[in-house]
Amino acid sequence: HFWPCTWHALISSSIRKDSMAYMAACQQALVHRALLGAGVDLRNPSLAARSQPASALQHSLGHTFQFSCGNACPRRRGQALIALAAKAAPPREDTSQQQRNIQWFPGHIANAEKALKEQLVNVDVVLEVRDARIPLSTRHHQLSGWVGNKPHLVLMNRRDQVSAADQAVWTAHFRAEGQQVFWTSGKDGDGVRQVKKAAEEAGKSVNEKRARRGLLPRALKAAVVGFPNVGKSALINRLLGRAVAPSAPRPGVTRQLKWSRLGDSLDLLDTPGVLPMSLQSQTVAQRLAVCNDIGEASYITSLVAAAMMESLMLLPSADEIAEAFVKRYNLDPRGMTGESYVDELASVIYGYGEGERAGQRLLKDFRQGHLGFFALERPLSK
Repeated sequence: HFWPCTWHALISSSIRKDSMAYMAACQQALVHRALLGAGVDLRNPSLAARSQPASALQHSLGHTFQFSCGNACPRRRGQALIALAAKAAPPREDTSQQQRNIQWFPGHIANAEKALKEQLVNVDVVLEVRDARIPLSTRHHQLSGWVGNKPHLVLMNRRDQVSAADQAVWTAHFRAEGQQVFWTSGKDGDGVRQVKKAAEEAGKSVNEKRARRGLLPRALKAAVVGFPNVGKSALINRLLGRAVAPSAPRPGVTRQLKWSRLGDSLDLLDTPGVLPMSLQSQTVAQRLAVCNDIGEASYITSLVAAAMMESLMLLPSADEIAEAFVKRYNLDPRGMTGESYVDELASVIYGYGEGERAGQRLLKDFRQGHLGFFALERPLSK
């Protein structure tokens, strides 16, 4: 209710030509603007979100008074508002895990999931593509039920974006689980030949059964499935040796199921990215956002970048990663919360209040490998 009152004071003082009242109303409007910029909820000044530290806020508001009113303006009212702002702005705490819930489930995914289930009945082999940076977060927990007893190969795509140590840890984990995995890169085609050979080997029993029934062999049918933007279409193009499936570094490019023939031995089904209607946790959602595996409209960039910073500093290679940040930005993340790092980086590069731009810069640099190559998660301890 502050703004209507301020607006009324401005109009009425202007009509009355009361210069002192008009200056006081201007002063109040500027103070309210500064409070809003600091994140103070003016409807309830006892609440504050993403507030500055009290000392910084007092300095900012004091400067506002001096700039707008000069020394001639009475300051009692202003000092009272500053004191109120200081009470409403406690020292900032890490809230990266308390951000707005991330949820992304565009309409085409529900239709794609229904069509995929219908096609899985007719396929011989399922190739599940995951993001090598987040192997657990890009696992669809319903897929095993859809696949049934069909051969199921797991492809860890973007192997070029994780370290050899990460690959060794995850390979050992999946071997212990009895799951065969293949490390691939849709960017340069690494590991694609092994996938083709493994798919043909896994589906060999199909034509053996046909031969026993006196039927001629046929091409094996393999469905390539996975979360959005994990590189399914890029892998299919590598397998085929030509650009057949549309591919771009953003989620939601593929919208329809499409069959393509690889020689005479293999038919590949390119599918839209599918993910559960409800994600397992907000940690999973944050990691999907960091790796650009869900739509940007579903999250706040600065908060996701802060969550990424928190996760990176918990990894075994945290010190090595921190040095990469120091080299890139001349700013050490050790000893800082995720949000404080994003804010400090914003003030260094772009200026105070540019947290979103700093968040975009951090995510872009991570996705493009400028901060190093590493997985964001490790196998869960038993």
